[in-house]
Amino acid sequence: MAYPEWVRRIVAIENKPDLDASAADALTTQLRRDVALGLADEVWVATADDAAGGVQRALLADLPVEAGILVFDDDWTVTVEWLPHGLATAASGTRLTSRPADGADRPATGFEYVDADWKAHTRLAIAERAFERGWRSYVDTMRPDCRQFRLVDGAHGYVPACAAKAREQSAAECGGSCADYEPEPPGWRQHGWPIEGGPGATVQAVLADRRQRRRE
Repeated sequence: MAYPEWVRRIVAIENKPDLDASAADALTTQLRRDVALGLADEVWVATADDAAGGVQRALLADLPVEAGILVFDDDWTVTVEWLPHGLATAASGTRLTSRPADGADRPATGFEYVDADWKAHTRLAIAERAFERGWRSYVDTMRPDCRQFRLVDGAHGYVPACAAKAREQSAAECGGSCADYEPEPPGWRQHGWPIEGGPGATVQAVLADRRQRRRE
């Protein structure tokens, strides 16, 4: 499926295996932000049974009703304690900027609205980071200014390749600490168009432009 139509759903899962009162309070605040903003289609909490063999219900009482709850036991068997509500990802959202102070006489939560276009753009950026392949992520993380860096035309667009490794490299491998890293000669960066700033800078510019056009 062509990008960006492959982005169908984004599910956010807050992983809190050791849920105590302090963690539950912080989790409630985060989930309220997630629900109000509505970037994910669903929001879940994943936690573990307590020593008595059941999750402490009191700690979950203040969680937003829109958030689903998954409970894992010692055998990694999962129980759905609460089903989530689907969030309105295509509508405008609310960004919570502050929370009521402890001991305040009345609630005073700061907020601002975000439009649907911003949410759509941000959802694509989240999906790109989660997908972690091809030009969708390595334009910002890899080192195309290395003499070993190559681009290979793959089934879904250009993907990185390393001449020294003779294969596609990961984002973690492609960095200045790599034993095969060879920076471009400074003279290469003195050229003008079409490789102004050097081949590495040109690759980054081309891929960034391609990514933006694909988003649109």
